[in-house]
Amino acid sequence: MIVQRIRRVVDGVAENLGRSTAALTAPTRHFDPAHPWFLTATERGNDDTRITAWTEGNRVENLVHGKTYFAALAQALARTERDDLVLFTDWRGDPEQLLTDDGVTVEDALTGVAHRGGVVKGMVWRSHMETFGFTGPKNRKLALRLEEAGGEVILDQRVLVTGSHHQKFVVVRYGRKDLPDVAFVGGIDLARARRDDADHFGDPVSRPFPPEYGEIPAWHDVQVQLEGPAVRDVEDVFRERWEDPAALSRLPWHAVPDMLRGVTREPSELPTAAAPPDPQGTCSVQLLRTYPRRRPAYPFATKGERSAARAYAKALHRATELIYIEDQYLWSVDVARVFAAALRRKPNLRLVVVVPKHLDDDSPLTIPSALLGHSAALEVIRAAGGDRVLVLDI
Repeated sequence: MIVQRIRRVVDGVAENLGRSTAALTAPTRHFDPAHPWFLTATERGNDDTRITAWTEGNRVENLVHGKTYFAALAQALARTERDDLVLFTDWRGDPEQLLTDDGVTVEDALTGVAHRGGVVKGMVWRSHMETFGFTGPKNRKLALRLEEAGGEVILDQRVLVTGSHHQKFVVVRYGRKDLPDVAFVGGIDLARARRDDADHFGDPVSRPFPPEYGEIPAWHDVQVQLEGPAVRDVEDVFRERWEDPAALSRLPWHAVPDMLRGVTREPSELPTAAAPPDPQGTCSVQLLRTYPRRRPAYPFATKGERSAARAYAKALHRATELIYIEDQYLWSVDVARVFAAALRRKPNLRLVVVVPKHLDDDSPLTIPSALLGHSAALEVIRAAGGDRVLVLDI
C-alpha cells in the first residue's frame, strides 16, 4: 500500500510537470486585435472557471516593497464597516507582523474588520511538517485568532501531496458607492520579514535566514493594487477555491489536531457576490493561475490550469528586443529551454535576468537540488544567447 501510494504521488508530480512544460512550449496562434499579448479564453485552457478572459476600465498601481503595500492594506482594512467583505489567501501568515509604523499588526487589522461587523473569510495553506521548516503553527495561530474575533479562516490542503497554496491576495468589497472596492495581488505574504522599503535595511520583525543574509535580511517584492471590474475576478478566484467540496485535508494527522484545536473543518457559505465594481481607470487586466490536475478534480479546473505558463510562452513568442526577468529561483531547465528557444529564434533579442545569489532556505534537503537546477537552467540560457544574456544578482 505504501509503495503504491508513493508511486501514485510520483506519477502525479511527473504528470503535472509534463503539463507545465507542454503549456510553455504550446504554439500560440490566437490573437485578439485589442489585446494581442493577452491569452484568449481558448488559450487559457480551462473551460471550468468563472473568471473572465480579461476586464477593461481598471485602475492599477504597483506597490513596490512590503512597507508600501502594508500601509495601503492597513488603510483599506481600516475603512471597512458593518457588512463589508474581506477575503484573503496566504502561503504564510504571521499574526504579529507589523503593517504600519504605529504598531498595527496583521491580527489587529483583520480582527478589527470583524469587530466592526465586517465579514472576514480567509484561506491559508495547511502547510507541510514543521520539522522541515514550514509554517503550519503560525498559519494555524492566525486562523484561530481571527476565528475568536468572529471571522472564518480555513487551513487549506486541497492540493497534491507535495504541493502548496501560493496565492497571496486580499479583496475588500465595501458596498458603498463613495469608496471603490479594491484588491491586492502579488508576491507578498502577510508575514514576517516582508516589510522592507527602497533603502533595503530589512524588516525589524524578521525571521531566521541562512547566514549569508545577515540577521535582518533585505526583501524586495511587489504587490499590485486593483480597482475596477478586475476586483470581481480576484474575488471569484477566492470563491472558486472556497467552494471546492474536497476535504480540506485527507490526512488524519492533519484533521485530528485541527479538530482538537477548534480549527474550522467545513467552510460556511459565502455571502452572495455583488456585481463587478464600476470602471475606475484605463487599464486592462488578465488574471493568470497555476493549478495541478488533481484527483478528485478541482470543479473550477478539472484538467488543471497552466495559464501563467501559457502567458509566458505567448509573451516570449512575441518579444523581439528585450526580456527582463526578476525571479526568486529560475531553477527549471524546462523553463530555461523556452527562453533559450526565444533567443535562438530572434537574433536581436536580449535577456536580462535578476536572481538571488544565495537561497533563502538552509535546508539540507533543498540546497543541493536547487543549486544544481539553478546552475543548469542558467547554462541552457547562456548557451543559447551568449553575450545577449546578462545574469545579475544582488
